[in-house]
Amino acid sequence: MISLISIIWGKIMKIKILFTYSFIPLTFLLSSLSSQILDPQDIAYNELRDMVETASRANKKVWLEDFTGIN
Repeated sequence: MISLISIIWGKIMKIKILFTYSFIPLTFLLSSLSSQILDPQDIAYNELRDMVETASRANKKVWLEDFTGIN
């Protein structure tokens, strides 16, 4: 009876270890993939800033209207 319990317990421990060792790399993979997503709003702001800087360097007037409601 004791050997049957130890065999079952050994199999349960192998499953737990397998789950743990497969869960950790999967978590790192998903977190690194989601951290690489580019924010489209930042890209738009950077492009706008580049255009305004270029116009300013060329001594051109820049008219910019902000419709976001943020001061």
